[in-house]
Amino acid sequence: MRNNYIYLVSALLVIGCTDGLVVPESPSSPVQDPSIIDLSCRFETTPIGNKSAIPTKTLIGKPSNQGELICNFIKVDETRIEGQTPEEYEYDESYIDLSKAAIVNGIVRPADNTNKGTNADYDYFFRTIQFNPALSYQFNVPVGEIPTESNVTGYASALVGWYPATEDVSTSGEGSNTLFSATNSYTVDENGKVCVTFKNKLDGETDLMVSDLREGRFNKKEVGFKNNDSDRDIQPFGHDWVDFEHFDKGFKYRNYMSFKHYLTAVRLYLSVSDANLSLLSWGRINDVVFTNQPSTAVVELPTSQNRGTKTPADGFVNPIDNTTCTLPCEGVDPTFGKVVKWADSTDFHIIRTPIFQNDPDYPEMNVEVPDYPIEAEQGTSMDRKPLGYCLIKPYEEGEEDAVVEIHTDAGIIRVPIPHLADYVDKEGNQHNNVPILEAGYIYNLTIKINTEDNIEVVVGNRDKESFRNLSPYNTVINDFEDSNCYIINKDIMYNQTARKYYEGFYFHAYTPGRGKRGAVASAPYPGNMIFAPSYVEILWQDASRPITSIELVNGYCRFTLNEKCYNETNPLEGNAVIAAYNDDDEIIWSWHIWITSQIKDYSYNVDYKRYEDYPYASLAGSMSTRFYGQEYGEQRYGFEFSMMNMNLGATACSDDSEDNVLKSYGLYYQWGRKDPSPGPPSYNYGLKTLSTAKYLTNNGYSDFVYEHLDDEATITTGIRYPLALIDPSSRNYTYANDWTLKTNDELWGYSTADKKVTNKTIYDPCPYGYRVADEEIHALFYANFDNFTKSDYGIKIGDNFFPYTGWKGHVKGRADRTHAWFHAGDMADYQDARISKFTSTADGGYYNHRGASIISQNSVYTIGIGTYDAGISLSYANRTTAAPVRCVRYNADGEEPADPDR
Repeated sequence: MRNNYIYLVSALLVIGCTDGLVVPESPSSPVQDPSIIDLSCRFETTPIGNKSAIPTKTLIGKPSNQGELICNFIKVDETRIEGQTPEEYEYDESYIDLSKAAIVNGIVRPADNTNKGTNADYDYFFRTIQFNPALSYQFNVPVGEIPTESNVTGYASALVGWYPATEDVSTSGEGSNTLFSATNSYTVDENGKVCVTFKNKLDGETDLMVSDLREGRFNKKEVGFKNNDSDRDIQPFGHDWVDFEHFDKGFKYRNYMSFKHYLTAVRLYLSVSDANLSLLSWGRINDVVFTNQPSTAVVELPTSQNRGTKTPADGFVNPIDNTTCTLPCEGVDPTFGKVVKWADSTDFHIIRTPIFQNDPDYPEMNVEVPDYPIEAEQGTSMDRKPLGYCLIKPYEEGEEDAVVEIHTDAGIIRVPIPHLADYVDKEGNQHNNVPILEAGYIYNLTIKINTEDNIEVVVGNRDKESFRNLSPYNTVINDFEDSNCYIINKDIMYNQTARKYYEGFYFHAYTPGRGKRGAVASAPYPGNMIFAPSYVEILWQDASRPITSIELVNGYCRFTLNEKCYNETNPLEGNAVIAAYNDDDEIIWSWHIWITSQIKDYSYNVDYKRYEDYPYASLAGSMSTRFYGQEYGEQRYGFEFSMMNMNLGATACSDDSEDNVLKSYGLYYQWGRKDPSPGPPSYNYGLKTLSTAKYLTNNGYSDFVYEHLDDEATITTGIRYPLALIDPSSRNYTYANDWTLKTNDELWGYSTADKKVTNKTIYDPCPYGYRVADEEIHALFYANFDNFTKSDYGIKIGDNFFPYTGWKGHVKGRADRTHAWFHAGDMADYQDARISKFTSTADGGYYNHRGASIISQNSVYTIGIGTYDAGISLSYANRTTAAPVRCVRYNADGEEPADPDR
């Protein structure tokens, strides 16, 4: 009795799929036996439709997607009864018991990208499959007879395949019967379903696919593959011939398996805009890593196939009469298994080869990936430079976004990939909230570095930025506007385009203030306006800890905020000072971060009298005048300016509670210095020590500011010790009127020749768009001498609140070095950039003093030489005194207006 025919077909058999099955030309060489199982396969995708991606149309894997790929297949046969005739045959379902399936290797041949379906809704690329050991149909032929259409009894079989192969059974010999259940890949899930386990088979480069279940048998009694009228309709897997006895006439029909993709293909690009300093903040990109990806998957194997109906309602005509549909191109979707477990998470490095090649519809698939590291020089434009691809787990509902890490010279940037995206299709149609990262699709994502040095992930037309540059870009000078103080408010925190909050912020850590444009000739530090910091740290910040992390990224300081800062109803606001250090652990510069959304400007147009040129003789005997300068100086009219509604560093501007009054005090500055000092511990803190509100440093919490004495205190001394109050330890006179041994009048931009502020300097503590006041506070107070309201906490000119902040440090008339708080709660000294004209210590004690606008709750006698009545007084004050700063809008020639997005 002849039980089986086993042959291996080596001919390449590829055919397209239309509404009917296409009959190809005769093969170039005869095939010995039709019982051999020979298949073609295609790879399951859905129509593109409104997708932001293209289908994965072919296998992706090692060593090359154009070469042969090794799969595993299992085949299980229906129970065969010895000697059974076609008339005696009865169908049973033993062939779907996958635990009894034999496993073999399958060779998937290269794709034929020229033969694809003509159905516009589908796009097929087919590969042929061969098996090792070879597989054939199981059938019976009566003993001594030649097989004919009427004497062969065919038995149903089922076939399932997967990639990558999990077992190597190619050496087990032709005709062997290695059971799948005896392998390490065999798994039964909690529902009793047979599964295949891909243990550590996923690596970011290897695709994951499982086929549908394909049923078939060898039978030639009648067209339609039946043995008798009660037969179950089952198409054959494999190919059938026009003439059973004359193979040279070619194929009459053939069959296909469909493979479903279980992974998502992500191709990454780098895009750098044509802008100054475009990539310098990130340095070279050395690697890209997709984090927390499974290396193991468990997939259920399908145990049925979707046969459809014999007479579909849509009028579809089956390609073979009296048979059911099994192919997607016939209008019936295949039935696949599902992933029941992802496991063994690891990180995948980006794959630096083309995702697949020679696709005429998508030639960009053949793009070569440049060598790493990838970098762009200053001023370089780079349009979509490919970084490589990675095959990752598709997004599932309820999961967090996938994360990609960009590894640079200076650190790791972690960017989430959104699972919903807005994009514009090729026809220009806008699509919103479209799911992405679906299995079986290739997504093109661009890591974009724009003119602000932001890193974004772009899906279609959607931007998802991670870090925002705090320095606005000046399109006139093609450079960034640096500052010593950066404001972060709600508008800056939120990315309107991406509809999300920025994860963090950054600024240049190698340029002081306004750089060369803010240099002071008489104060040359730093000489070349460029630093080379070794690291950055938070020098101090409010006890509420508004900044949570900080790092130096290739010369840029990058940091993240406390999540409470993003609170919609009660956001955390506060201050921090960030310092840059050299290799010797010395501070070379520092910056103030001011987090508040309460800043606004008040505009004024006032008449007033200047008092820069008062002859000292004319002031004799009028030192006690409560309105210093009331009767003297040049009369000016129509002076227009804008001023902040709050003190620099304040987080409130209100007298509605003692807590808000204290928050309205802001920070304190010695004249000419850029760095702040914390405020007092209470709103009415008296003449005591230099205790402050609690603040946080790397060494823990503190509530005291120390005095730093130096034999020859210089501007560099102030920069090296930004938190301390500075004072020279050696003087040739008793009254210390400046914190530097050698006085410099230009630190805040005041010109003694022009008698006005002519420049915002690198030492100006105000944020971009603002500067320290020149005449503005003096003019406002002069014009409103009889037009203000007073409370227990300060005065208001209109709605603009000026609290009684007091001051700390020296006070006029003191001959000792006592540093303490003075009059917090009943007086305030609102300093400006002007300096007094007096040239000697004989001039009433005002030698080298700076402008001061004083407010007093009551008539207060100060320790020293001055008496101030309740209300407003205009005077001078000691430059060592630390007092608040009220910033005004900066409108000097050549200055760009404030960023409208701020």
